[in-house]
Amino acid sequence: QKEEGVSLKEEKIKIAPIARKLALAKGVDLSLINGSGPGGAITKKDIEGYLSKTREKTNFTIKEVRKLTGVQKIIAERLTYSYKNIPQFTLCRKIDIAPLLSIRKEVNALLDQQLYLSLVDFIIKALILTFKKFPEFNAIFEEENYKFIKEININLAVATDRGLMVPVLKNLEGKDIFEIAQLRREIADKALKGKLQPEDFEDGTFTITNLGLQGIEYFNPIINPPQVAILGIGQSEKMSLPLSLSMDHRIIDGAKGADFLQLLSKELASYQKGGD
Repeated sequence: QKEEGVSLKEEKIKIAPIARKLALAKGVDLSLINGSGPGGAITKKDIEGYLSKTREKTNFTIKEVRKLTGVQKIIAERLTYSYKNIPQFTLCRKIDIAPLLSIRKEVNALLDQQLYLSLVDFIIKALILTFKKFPEFNAIFEEENYKFIKEININLAVATDRGLMVPVLKNLEGKDIFEIAQLRREIADKALKGKLQPEDFEDGTFTITNLGLQGIEYFNPIINPPQVAILGIGQSEKMSLPLSLSMDHRIIDGAKGADFLQLLSKELASYQKGGD
């Protein structure tokens, strides 16, 4: 049986098992190596020599080497899997948030400094309402099955000194805007202080990532598997907010994605009428 990562051409090359294992681990193209073993077989020493010469050819000096943390490794594995295996596409649009900003300003003026409402809080509440009509967005794809999830557990990307963390705001269904804001603040504080526990990353059903503070308008957020969609928030400009929605095309088509964004926009606009 062919080993993963070895081409048919490489299979015909004579090579010692231990050398083949090293070559696979380092991503070495065996066709570039002349074997010194019996019958021209490639040995472990040949692989090591090739790697040594390759390193010598570099014209830069490594300043520092950093290993990925445990959380970073998990994120890297998930995103690599997502990018390679999920046929994802992104729809972008701007939504009018002028009424929402006015309501937010009035409400925050009445709150104490211990709690304030962010745009993300309103977006989360609007998502909860939008999921009622489009439950396929609050779902996961596992073992060739598309599973609608009753609970609404939204992953929220948080930038920290230890890298990007994506903890989960759990059981959001039925919560009002103030409860959402409190939960968002608590989980963000835990992330910034490095106090997140393994269970804080589990059971997410949808993800939000916000690059608005960095001046980005539109981008292509990568789906967090086994979820089927992720919402990117951009920098608001002149009372409008750019959104980027990436979806799993195996499950959701473009028309459905456009309808989802349209309803989400209407739910956000409804706050001018006191909706919560």
